[in-house]
Amino acid sequence: MIDNTNDFIQTIIDQIHEDEKRLFDGEQVSDIALKIPRIDSGEDKRSGLGHKLARQLFPAKDEERIGSYIAYGRLLAKLRRAYKSQIAEANTKNSPVNPYRQARMFGARHIFEQLLSAPLSDSILNPQPMPVEVAPYEELEPFFTHIKKGKPATQPCQEFTRGAYYDDGRIDMCKQVVGDLYIGNLVESIRENPHVEHFLLGNNIVGDEGARKIASLASDRSTPQIKTYYLAGNCLREKGAAELASALASDRHAESLWLKRNPLKVGGVAHIAKMLEQNTSIQTLDLVNVGMLDEGVKVLFASLRKNHTLQTLYIDANGISESGASYIADYFEYMKSENRKGLTGLFMAINRLGDVGAERIANAVAGYSHLSRLDLSSNRIQNAGLKILLEKCNTLPELIYLGIGLYKSTADLGELPNYFDGNGAELVADFIRSNNTVKILGLQDTNIREGGFEIIADALADNHTLLDLQYQQFGSQLPQELEARIGSFLARNIQEQLGMSVQEFQSSLKREIKHSDQIRFIDSIYRNNMKDCHICV
Repeated sequence: MIDNTNDFIQTIIDQIHEDEKRLFDGEQVSDIALKIPRIDSGEDKRSGLGHKLARQLFPAKDEERIGSYIAYGRLLAKLRRAYKSQIAEANTKNSPVNPYRQARMFGARHIFEQLLSAPLSDSILNPQPMPVEVAPYEELEPFFTHIKKGKPATQPCQEFTRGAYYDDGRIDMCKQVVGDLYIGNLVESIRENPHVEHFLLGNNIVGDEGARKIASLASDRSTPQIKTYYLAGNCLREKGAAELASALASDRHAESLWLKRNPLKVGGVAHIAKMLEQNTSIQTLDLVNVGMLDEGVKVLFASLRKNHTLQTLYIDANGISESGASYIADYFEYMKSENRKGLTGLFMAINRLGDVGAERIANAVAGYSHLSRLDLSSNRIQNAGLKILLEKCNTLPELIYLGIGLYKSTADLGELPNYFDGNGAELVADFIRSNNTVKILGLQDTNIREGGFEIIADALADNHTLLDLQYQQFGSQLPQELEARIGSFLARNIQEQLGMSVQEFQSSLKREIKHSDQIRFIDSIYRNNMKDCHICV
């Protein structure tokens, strides 16, 4: 049990204040944030320390205490990130400073502008999966044997030495590394089990030969009716994409296909695009960081004109410029001219749209009433593009998620954030004040000027729709009172609309509002740090 005396609490508060000051000044922080409990954590439930710290750090009336808890949670997360970051930096001595990370810093416009002309990184041009080694067969065999029995899961989650089986039909082999060597064993096990509906195989270094075996599940009509193919972070190239596309073209069960970080390149994307002209069941497609580039965008969006079922498309981190934006804009103009419903969600963070590309897409989606989710985070957009984008988004009756902030791997991929200094705060505030559809707004790390969030908070007071505002700015910190005020407005809206607490919203509905309900079928104990999985021996 943590000491809960007043003196002890004051000591913690003093250290937190010191760490806040150090963070603001660019100095190292202590590890105190790792030692104190989050709100509603096990320790907080036992000692109440988290609640007490929140109320003292962020004083508020009882009816506004939720805002204190939100502000405390964000401060804790911020200090924990800072501490972990400095530890990581200490472990990589003599490593060069990443200028793309520096470009996120408050007032670093000169660095931002210097990097605008830099070429695409190899991570964008030649995506590669995480390096892993194939697992020993004896560690994989218990899972293969169990699945082959053809029975449903007897627990919400049954975990084996390698692999997990869920009662909603998910089999989870993410990061368990079957490779091409044992993918055949896994596929044959699944073939015998009619209860498997969601096939999670992320980060398994499966290549084109493995893709042929996976494709057999879709082409063989006697096999289980797989709805989800999560194949992110493998080694699928053009040949493997062709195998999958050929099988899925006539498949009527697949609802989502996730191919993030496979080196498909334009040739592989072309096969997937051609498949979409025939497939009538896939609703979600993930082509994040596959080396698509503008040429691949052209091919993909030409095929999408012939597709009637795809709703959500992820094309983040593909080196898409204002030229690629033109192909996307042409697609939306075509759909409007045909009075057809096409994409309802477009996620294209970490690209190179700039103001021109953002304006092209914004003008094209204006009048397209079906768009509910749009993510243009980390796209080099500045205030000229922001102004047009927000004006056009304010005309979309179904828009519930708008991402214009920063995506976490931007700097690692050699890309840049959006940059909304100057009157960016006023533009965002005007949007918040007048908009009545957007529930989640991503605005983090966009260089909003000092004092800008006071203006945004004033606008939020008049907005009863927004449930989540991602506002943290790298290298800068809002006053505690302002964070508490923003948190209280969001808590008010969550209670009014959903009748639940902020914590309940964050842990349940937030992800589905941002993505769609299909996102839950790719949850993995190996990728998402999920717990409560029954260990099978």
